Amino acid sequence: MIIMRYVLFLALMVLAVLPVSGLQAEDNKSNVDTKLQKEIDTAIQKGAEYLLKHWKNQPGKNEPNFGEGEKLFCLYALLHADLPLDRLKEQLMLLQKPYQPNFAVVYEVPILIFVLNLLDPVKYQNEIAECAQFLIDTQTPDGQWGYPVTNKRFSPVQTGKVTVTPSKNGKSVIDQLPRIKLIRNNNVKNVEVQSRGGGANNSCTQFALLGLSAATQANIEIPKDVWEHSLKYWQKAQYQDGGWGYQHLPTPSSKLQPRDTSYGSMTCAGISSLVICLRQLGKDIKDIKKDTHIQGGLNWILKNFSVTENPLVSSNNFLKGCFYYYLYSLERAMTLSETEMLDEINWYKKGAQYLVSYQDADGGWSDTRVAGKDELEPPALRTVYAILFLKRASRVYITPLGRGKAVVTPSSTETPQTTPTDNKPKEENNPKK
Repeated sequence: MIIMRYVLFLALMVLAVLPVSGLQAEDNKSNVDTKLQKEIDTAIQKGAEYLLKHWKNQPGKNEPNFGEGEKLFCLYALLHADLPLDRLKEQLMLLQKPYQPNFAVVYEVPILIFVLNLLDPVKYQNEIAECAQFLIDTQTPDGQWGYPVTNKRFSPVQTGKVTVTPSKNGKSVIDQLPRIKLIRNNNVKNVEVQSRGGGANNSCTQFALLGLSAATQANIEIPKDVWEHSLKYWQKAQYQDGGWGYQHLPTPSSKLQPRDTSYGSMTCAGISSLVICLRQLGKDIKDIKKDTHIQGGLNWILKNFSVTENPLVSSNNFLKGCFYYYLYSLERAMTLSETEMLDEINWYKKGAQYLVSYQDADGGWSDTRVAGKDELEPPALRTVYAILFLKRASRVYITPLGRGKAVVTPSSTETPQTTPTDNKPKEENNPKK
């Protein structure tokens, strides 16, 4: 598949002096005192300046894992940091050239959805739909995602030109958009995936679900069975202790695939993913909080809570460290489940205090006391994760501008609105709310 990246010069000319927060009405204020909040705000701005400088220094020469996908994630964090768009012209150049996903495609595609959603979900609805179509087509039959290794290129989704009249009566963004329905591309059969441990994995799966959930905010309908299959998977993959691991491997299958165990970042992924699936299937947050699988996950986090390490990751056989990745995972799980306190623990305050205390003088987070030497977390990505935690970035997917409303569509076993051989999603007027 080739995902086209799009010219943003006209948007920059209009929006150059506006901070992104003015576009998305994001509010990251949390239950912390005034002094700490000021320190948080300062840390976010210092982190943003670090990323801008780091970008100019071309970190890819010294960090082999810092490719275009990681740069896209940096852009996402910079947008959340409320910098004026005229300071991000170089970063926005990423969106101007044809794009062919690399090995980490299942991370890059959701992040591209995040970025386009923050910039302008009205203008980029078609592009967001194209990304969502790819994710739908690469879901495994049991509801997971991994790293696609097929050389097949997926055709772009052709939705036609979207013409939108800006709202003048306070309607939300989603109310300004035509409905785009997506169905599975039946010509894509059993997409082969692989990962470092073999097979699909929970890290890729959570990011794919995050991307698809974000796509619904652009009034894009995702087939119901996408959510149903993933919901069943995450329920099955939960271990008896209430947590989740990197892959669902309760018993060793080979020397390369030893037994998997629960640890912090993947348990947070399980909570986030269950919340997303249940929301998209029409469940209310009050009922979601009562879900036994989610309660089990939250109890695991409470029992093993930490903001100085990725809990129990050292006992897992697949990977080590990923501390800052864990903090961002914690923010997503708690924010999406609308959990402000874990019993008497103010998780955000504790995490923010740690990050503020251990930020480097140059604005980045390269602290190795906890994470150690971790090739999966180069300094730039650690800084991205830290900013997204401090900003409580996941709030944008549940509160602003009336977006984030679940739209349930027929499963692929029901009669679709478009024929399976026609990969052109159908545009409709908004249904009655």
